[in-house]
This record gives sequence, C-alpha cells and structure tokens, in this order.
Amino acid sequence: MFNIVSNRFLLHGCAYSNIGGRPENQDSFCVHETPLGLLVVISDGMGGGPGGKTASTIAVTVIANTVMSFAENSSREEALKVAIGKAHEAMLAKERDVPQLVGMGATVVAIIINKQSAVVANIGDSRCYRISSGKTIFRSQDHSLVGELVRRKVLTEEQARTSPQSNVITKALGNTNDHVPDIFEICYRKGDRLVLCTDGVWGCMTNTELVMRLSAKTEVGNLTNMLAAEVDKIGFQKGGHHDNHTLAILEMDGNSIKKDSMSKTFKIVLATLSSLLFVSVVFNIVSLTKGDNDDYRAIVDDQNRQIEKLVAYEQMYKEISSNKNKDLAEVIDNYTHSRDSLEKIISTLRSELDSAKKNVQTKQDANSKLSVNGDKRGVSKEPSQIDVDNIIVALRRIKNVEGSKQNEVVKKKSQYQKEALQHLEKFSQRAKKTDVGIIKLKKMIEANTIITVEADKDKKYKSTHTATKAIDEAIKRAEALRK
Repeated sequence: MFNIVSNRFLLHGCAYSNIGGRPENQDSFCVHETPLGLLVVISDGMGGGPGGKTASTIAVTVIANTVMSFAENSSREEALKVAIGKAHEAMLAKERDVPQLVGMGATVVAIIINKQSAVVANIGDSRCYRISSGKTIFRSQDHSLVGELVRRKVLTEEQARTSPQSNVITKALGNTNDHVPDIFEICYRKGDRLVLCTDGVWGCMTNTELVMRLSAKTEVGNLTNMLAAEVDKIGFQKGGHHDNHTLAILEMDGNSIKKDSMSKTFKIVLATLSSLLFVSVVFNIVSLTKGDNDDYRAIVDDQNRQIEKLVAYEQMYKEISSNKNKDLAEVIDNYTHSRDSLEKIISTLRSELDSAKKNVQTKQDANSKLSVNGDKRGVSKEPSQIDVDNIIVALRRIKNVEGSKQNEVVKKKSQYQKEALQHLEKFSQRAKKTDVGIIKLKKMIEANTIITVEADKDKKYKSTHTATKAIDEAIKRAEALRK
C-alpha cells in the first residue's frame, strides 16, 4: 500500500495495486507532486504476455514526465491531453522496435488536483469517482462496447458489468484508432473522496455496494486495505482467476476554490423546497407541543405522506440530471440532505412517542404487580437498563437480517443501526454521562462495517463474517454499560 499526503493541496489518501488471480500484474500507477498539482495516474495494460505490463508502464511514466515539464500557470486540461497523446506515440514507437509487442494497449485514468479544482482525464474503462456524503456526484464514462449500450439504455449497469463482452474496449492507448481522452473539471468539498480504479475493482461488485464501501466512515488507509482484501476474497470465491486490481482513494481536507454551479431555475426550486421543509417542521413542532398521543400519530402519518411526495420529486431531478446536466448534482445533493434531516426528525418523534408509551406501560405493570402481591414490590428495570436492552436487541437484529435482495437487507440493517444509536443517546442522557465506553460503542455502531452483507450459496444476503464479529464486539461493549 502506498500512502499519499499533500499539505500543499490539503488531501490525504492511499493507493494499492494487487495481482489478483493472474500470473502477472499488468496494472501500473504513479503519484507525483507537479507544478500543476498532485498527479495520480492509473493504467490497466492490455495485450497479454509482456505487452500489457509494458503498455501500462509506458503510460504512467510518459504521462508523469510530460506533466512535470509544464509550467505552473499552464492549463491542466492541455497538459493531460498532450501527455496522453505522447504516451500513445511512445507505445507505437515501442511496437516498431519490438515486434512481439504489436497489439499492446492500455486504459488510463489520471487526475491533477490543486486548490482550484480537480481535472480528470480517462480513456478506456478505468474510472474516476467523486463520492460526497455517500453519493456519487461524478463518475467517468467507460469507453467500451457495453458502456455504449448502457448509454443507449440497451443494457443496465449491472447487465453491462456481468456481460461476457465487458472487456471489449472501444477507446484506449496503443491498439485503437481513437486515443483522445475525455477530460473533465470537477469541484470538491472537505470530506469528499476522489477515487481512481481499474475494472478489476469496480467489476467485482455492484455499483451500489462499491459506493457504500467507498463511503464508509473509516480511515482511508484501513478502507484501502479492507477493499483490497474484499476484492481478492470475492475473486477467489469465484475460482481465483480474477483480474489485477488497482485503486487510489484521495480524501479532501478542504474545499476547492471552484464551486459546483446551479442554474437559476433550480436555485428557485431548491429555495422553494427548503421553505416547504422548514414550514413543515415548524408546524409539527408546534402541533406536538399541544396535542396528545393520537394527535402525534396523525401528524407523523401526514409527514410520511409528505416525504413520499418529496421522494418522487427527488427521483425526477435524478432522472433529469442523468441527461448530462451536471449543475443539478448540487441541487439533488442539498435537497437530499434536507430530506434526510426531516426524516431524522420524524424518526425521533416516533421514538419519543414509543418510549412514552413504554414508560406508561411499565408503570401500569408495576402497579398491577403491587396490587396482586400485596407488600411484594414488582421488579422492574431502571429506564437506563431498558435502553441497554434495546441497544442489544437492535444490534442482534442487524446481525440476523437476511434476504434475497441486497439493497433491502442493507436498508433494514441501516434502520436497526439508527435505532441502536438512538437508544444509546437516550442511555447517555439518562445516565448523565458520556464516558470512553459510550464513545467507543457509538463509533462501533456508526461503522458501516456492521451493515455489510454478502451472498451465500443460496443467494441469500446476510452479514459478512467481519460484520458479525464487529456486532458481537459491540454487544459485549453494550453489556458492559450495565456495570
């Protein structure tokens, strides 16, 4: 694993390159501080035999040397275009000198990051992602046969990923007529992750699962190691002939000067939606301070109906944004945050109502025991101990959830994860303390590791071995709260 640190451009990260189940690693990568910014290049060699490794080595070496030769005030877009063109020419020259290498080629994804923004260039099916708050804000397009079929809506993303023709590349360095890369300028915010990888990484799991893993609240170095191990695990489970896999994860420690743009129309839309959300929340708070439990439930039900409508609006914006209207990404992102905040408020209201009902029922049960047993006092737990019980129940539910649909299983686990965190917060408030044990337990519950799933031989999705172990450790930590 290669650690990446840049105080100059406020980022940190890690990169790795693994052989997978192949006899030779034909992937190459490099990381360099250049006058234009931090340069990261990943290349996947093609052509078999010595050709693949030679091609990827030429690609990263020539691109890095060329970018290094540009002055600080030069265009990063132009630098990457020229560098990739020279790499292509270098491969052709090498083929003329060594006939055995004829037909070699390489995919490339490269990024130059400075304080202004990030400039991405890609050719072939090596990818770049911008992950922000668990969502994909940007992803480069694959230059492949199945990639084109996806864009034409002939295939879905998942059908393309598993297609036998997924390795048919339509644009690359060396062995194709078209070697002109796609070049994009993207913004970033503190906490965003810019990810570069070969198809050996993204091709082994669904896009949803990959983004979930890349979004995990885990230190970048640990995340890189975990993902490398997971890719190998999946590959060996399928026979051990899986592809080389190379990955670089860059976590941004500051905001880019360039900001995501929004059209005037969608600024108005966002402002309108935000106003509606605010009014809705205020209405609920006022109503809840005046009504009884029945009123509460009526309000919550009404709020759920409003959320369903808002989800429909969000889906519409997502569909519009897929038509290459990139300035909608920020609108969708901000709107989703607003909706999620509203859902948290509703969830809290439900929990408070349920808690109030449980407390009333507990008191009634205790009074009943006193009336039946005379002087014998009914045995009941302290409220804080009930919170501990609820934490443990929620954790066990996370561990035991299984089903045939991955998304549904992960969603259910996430729901129980939220419940466990809510009960832990109640315990902390009742106990009037936040010690090291509580903080450690909170971090254990918040970790995305505990909700990861994998399919068994019956194609049922259930907790991974790592998730099960993490949950058991969290349960032990929760049990310790009783003391």
